[in-house]
Amino acid sequence: MPGGTPVQRQWILVLRNGVVVVDWGDGLFQDVDNGEFVQVEQTEISHSAQNLELEMLKRSSRIQSYDASQAWFINLPERPAQLMD
Repeated sequence: MPGGTPVQRQWILVLRNGVVVVDWGDGLFQDVDNGEFVQVEQTEISHSAQNLELEMLKRSSRIQSYDASQAWFINLPERPAQLMD
């Protein structure tokens, strides 16, 4: 089994400008190149990442591996947690 943070492929998106992001839900997106959390409008999303984009991420050491259902990311910063008051 591959290591890293597993992410379902349906949540790995490519924006119209070519940036690959992970959709963590609740309007929270993460740029996989720099780990920054960014705001993304629905109109900015081009498509779900395909094998070609995932292979490029693998070659650039952003993901360790991928299969038909998920990809395993290397060194993604953790999603910020909201503290309860």
